[in-house]
Amino acid sequence: MSGPVAENEAWLAALEALVGAEADIESAKTAFETTRGDFKARFSAAVESLIKPLVRPEIFIDIPAEPELLTRGELETLMREAEVVFSRARPSKSELLSHLDAVKRRQENRPSWVPRQLPDGSAAPAALAPGAPQDGWPLQAETVTSFPEFDEITVEVLESYEGRPERKLMSGGVGELEIVLHALLGVGGGEAPDGDVLLDDVAIEALVPDAVCWWPRDPERSLRASQDPGVAAELLATVATIGGVAVADNASAGLDLAARALAATGDWRYSRRWRLDGWEPGEPIPFLATAQAAVAGWADGGESGLLVYVYGGGLNALDGLSGTPLPLHSYLLCITRSSASDDGIGVVHRLGFACPGEHWCRRGGCGELAPTDLDGDLLPVVTAGQAADLAIGDSGRIWDEYRRRYGTGSVFVDEAETVLDCAETLLSRVGWQELERSEWEGGMEILLVRRGRTCLLVEYDPATRQVALADGGSWFELFLEIAEEDGIPAPDDVDVEPWSGDRRQISVVGLHPHADGRLHGPESFELATRQLSMFFRESGVGEGTTSS
Repeated sequence: MSGPVAENEAWLAALEALVGAEADIESAKTAFETTRGDFKARFSAAVESLIKPLVRPEIFIDIPAEPELLTRGELETLMREAEVVFSRARPSKSELLSHLDAVKRRQENRPSWVPRQLPDGSAAPAALAPGAPQDGWPLQAETVTSFPEFDEITVEVLESYEGRPERKLMSGGVGELEIVLHALLGVGGGEAPDGDVLLDDVAIEALVPDAVCWWPRDPERSLRASQDPGVAAELLATVATIGGVAVADNASAGLDLAARALAATGDWRYSRRWRLDGWEPGEPIPFLATAQAAVAGWADGGESGLLVYVYGGGLNALDGLSGTPLPLHSYLLCITRSSASDDGIGVVHRLGFACPGEHWCRRGGCGELAPTDLDGDLLPVVTAGQAADLAIGDSGRIWDEYRRRYGTGSVFVDEAETVLDCAETLLSRVGWQELERSEWEGGMEILLVRRGRTCLLVEYDPATRQVALADGGSWFELFLEIAEEDGIPAPDDVDVEPWSGDRRQISVVGLHPHADGRLHGPESFELATRQLSMFFRESGVGEGTTSS
């Protein structure tokens, strides 16, 4: 039955479902307030938040690339799996193809947040977010426990599968820490959530020590670092150790190291802007704090590591605008690698630029803050972060370009140079001659070089951003066998000596953890070159190697 009455009943029922007594109006309000864009974009986000709890899983099927090659019976089976109801008992093949085309359009146009399942009732793979790469490394969730200061942290790592050599990151090393920082702080390259990230004010408040907290608060709302980037940022601002390595606060050595590191950074990657709304304890005085996190790799020819910068501003109804994100901290972390040929963490320096004071800081105050000597070096990071936040929030060409350079938008696109290109260039300068270069299972890249009677194998795993050095003798023998089978003359001298070094590997920091491992960022080639130059020199294979 249809007509004005039935149609009106449907609309009124929809209204009741969306804004009735059972609706989560607070989530709609949050979505509206934190979404960037015009009224339409913000209104759409609010309605979406109300619809999400109401939608039911849909059947999604695998559609062949050339469905016209299927028989009528195969098409009918496929359509029944998709729960398509036919208008007549025995539809023709052309009718089935028309139905299949409609199913294909539906599946392609469904929002990524609509739940989906396979015909057997199991969960279907999650849909790619809009603009996400259509191909990439097979990833799986893994729990990291190497940094107990932040409890357990779930990160995405390369999925292990048969036939691919396993190249795990060093537990507690800088490579693993880089992935952890991306996960905790929400640092990405276009994969971050839409709009501002609303921090949990009660969870931030729960970090205040009991000894100084004189106002009532909700003891049930404490969150782990992995559950809220504001909690993670506050822990990074105050923990005594990171991965068991002591953090040195506001030391003069840290100021010198940070100045060198800032002059030798690669590409900065940013979180979305965070927003914290709250009230002064015990006072009817509202405040607003905004903050952002930035992470970069660095290498200056002698040392290398990571930088983490958290900064922002605020508005207090009593004190007005401020250049600090109080009641959040602002600080710079400078982390070094223990040596150029090892992923271990060397030293960790922290420079504090803003602290909410002894009655809010989780360690009772940060004492004397760092001097402002680095303000000029950090200002470009802040201003670039403003542009990055707008680029991530853009829905067009700017967003695509930002993600191509800084995120995962260029997976398996061959226009960019590779880490192995850097390695080959550096080694050729000191007499190593290329014998073979190839790509193996799962994207593993291999470079076989020779200098004198020594053969060296250089491996690069773009999925984990690790470069390894090993003796290349056995690979040289394989190289000779293949050359003989192909009718290629063997080198005049086929006698080789083992490389004197042990197998060693490092992570190339400063690349996006989930991109294709290529050097897409404007500063990435130079940063990779400096890291490899130090790695080769310390490993004894790159004497005289210099970066250019």
